[in-house]
Amino acid sequence: MLIGAVPANIIPRCLWGIIPKTPGFEIVQRKPQFGDLKNSAIVVPSIKGPIKGSCRVINEKSRKFQLELPANISGEFILKSLPGDVVTVNGKKVYSPLQLKMLEPGKTIVEINSKSF
Repeated sequence: MLIGAVPANIIPRCLWGIIPKTPGFEIVQRKPQFGDLKNSAIVVPSIKGPIKGSCRVINEKSRKFQLELPANISGEFILKSLPGDVVTVNGKKVYSPLQLKMLEPGKTIVEINSKSF
């Protein structure tokens, strides 16, 4: 019985939502959908270098994402947040989803503190 590469595609694309938005991974989109998962980490190879990410649920109202993009890739990070959630990117409060959307190459830390999960 042949298994194939389906699990290798499902985890990055469905769980982490990592997909190339433009040809050659010029822009990569991340739209994670973890459900009840408490911790997750991933390294996705691309033609431009590894795309890394980790997510940790700190407590029932706080999540922390660490994202890393190679030097020649920019990215979109799309995350469902509720009104009243406090979102910080690299320690600075974000007031608009557009501020969170475009990520620069390198490491980015996104923290979400929620009034309700």
